[in-house]
Amino acid sequence: MLLLALEAATLHVSLALGERTAGAPAILAELELPPPTNSSDRLPQAATELLAKAGKSLADLSGIVVGTGPGSLTGLRVAHATAKGLAYALRLPVVGISSLEALACDAPPGPERVVPVVDARRGELYAGVFRRHADRVEVVEAALALPAPALAEKLRGEGPLRVIGPAAELLRPALEPLQLQVTYEGPLVPRARALLALCPPLPPFDPAATFALEPRYVRAPESEWTLKPKKPKA
Repeated sequence: MLLLALEAATLHVSLALGERTAGAPAILAELELPPPTNSSDRLPQAATELLAKAGKSLADLSGIVVGTGPGSLTGLRVAHATAKGLAYALRLPVVGISSLEALACDAPPGPERVVPVVDARRGELYAGVFRRHADRVEVVEAALALPAPALAEKLRGEGPLRVIGPAAELLRPALEPLQLQVTYEGPLVPRARALLALCPPLPPFDPAATFALEPRYVRAPESEWTLKPKKPKA
């Protein structure tokens, strides 16, 4: 069973190809597109390049895994459009996995609560709270969008923390006055290989389920905030 994973919740776009027989898929090939990647231009082409790198073709795929965010609106939309386009064309199941959970999956196991943090812009941070066990990721808080002081206050009673992700340093000034036990070592961006590790058994191809799959925005997309209400006609 050959799986293609696409992760574009941050400016660092990641792709991975894995073969599942029993347990977690074995990684056959990976492709990383660091900033300043234009994911809308590169992602579909990069998927083809990744398959060729492993000596595979689109016809060999059994399913697709895509990161659902929260994160970059453009990146998430392009990744989902690419995943859905392939799914419809090839009649393949597509599964969405939280990009925050993928970040937590790459953290080392331990007693700390793992807090992946991504810049949400407009003075807010996207974050989740997880426990990283040796064989799984436990979801404590799936996804939040809060200003740094409010997020820090919410984490006050969570015990030892491991804060990771591309916006971890944006949360540090708000956490330091609370004198919590915090470690900042860990992955900086979500990786497609983590999506493969978290992928559940694939469902059958379902056009309705594919259509319903959407990014996890947590809050309204920016285009909705900036849309001015129309004045009523006289």
